[in-house]
Amino acid sequence: MPAKASFTGVVAIAKVTFSVKAYSMTTETDDLPLKTLHKSCNNQVQMPYFCKYCNVIVQRTETTRGFEHGGGLVPLDENAIAALEPEIEEGKPRVFQVHKTVKDYSLAIPAKKYWLVPSSTTESKPYALFRYALATSKLAAIVTFVSHGKSHLAVLHPSKEGLSLTTVYYASQTRSLEYLGLELAEVVLTKKEQGLATHVLDGLSNPFEYEKFEDENKQRKMQVIEAVLAKKPVPVMEYHQPQHVDSLIEALEASLKMLPKKTPKAKSRAQK
Repeated sequence: MPAKASFTGVVAIAKVTFSVKAYSMTTETDDLPLKTLHKSCNNQVQMPYFCKYCNVIVQRTETTRGFEHGGGLVPLDENAIAALEPEIEEGKPRVFQVHKTVKDYSLAIPAKKYWLVPSSTTESKPYALFRYALATSKLAAIVTFVSHGKSHLAVLHPSKEGLSLTTVYYASQTRSLEYLGLELAEVVLTKKEQGLATHVLDGLSNPFEYEKFEDENKQRKMQVIEAVLAKKPVPVMEYHQPQHVDSLIEALEASLKMLPKKTPKAKSRAQK
């Protein structure tokens, strides 16, 4: 069954127009949702933590987590829950791991993404022409539209599959550091520090292969659920905290040694 369009509209470029349908490109729905269960009966509780099965108000300490399976609910023990959500040591920060650097990024803050497709076969030619022109010119189009009673600002991108529409927040909807009352301290960087940092980031520079990044939390849920159903030991999930190096220069030099070696590009016949 085909997906249902989120909304429809008309793309207008000067005097050229064509109608399109917009389909949401993303989903925030968790396809492996965990339920909050009453420990004493393993039935789902509802806010404010009321168990209909026992007909009692349940305290938070009397609940556990579980998932639906075979028409029923399967509870998770403390080991399984710990494996799903590895605890961070007290006083230790969450790690935002840099995987690679890329040159193509947007200053606008994205909100939602949609696919735009021609609303009918008669709209296919102007759609294809506009997509071709954007792609060959390496351009994106800034668009505005109204949907569900709200005005939106968006960016229209060409791709191999079609035209994608990314709604972005208006500048008035974003908050600057000054607005938040925050200020960065001025620091002096040495030439050596600048050079090493540049080399580290250059070493991480690779094309962004979007499909290689997977939802690790979803994978962890699957591993835990499969282990619980098979009545096997739950796999231990550890949280790795990076080792802090006091000297910035030493940390940069150590980072350079960790970088993967890039394979040199083969020379073309014209270069030989």
